[in-house]
Amino acid sequence: MNLDEQRFLEEVRNGRRKEDEQQQQKERKLLFIRNIMNSVFILLSLIAMIGMAYTWYAENEHIRLLSIGLGVVAVLIKMVEATLRMTTTLRRPHGLQRHARSNKE
Repeated sequence: MNLDEQRFLEEVRNGRRKEDEQQQQKERKLLFIRNIMNSVFILLSLIAMIGMAYTWYAENEHIRLLSIGLGVVAVLIKMVEATLRMTTTLRRPHGLQRHARSNKE
């Protein structure tokens, strides 16, 4: 291999490293957003469940409807988070095989 070919291969490797770093940075940003969405989902779900438990035998229809609405919003947030997770997982080079166990026994 001559010097020009070695330089070319080094440039290709450096370009791939930069692309990999950019991809990892994007994934970290999406992970941060997903974590916030999960926290909001948990908080809204707890508030909705407490509201439903509070109004189970009470006649306060306003709080009951508000609790159901909060529950629906929480589920919608979770669906968006799951969609982000699936699209991130499918974009990886190895797809869903990232977490697969190895069979090298």
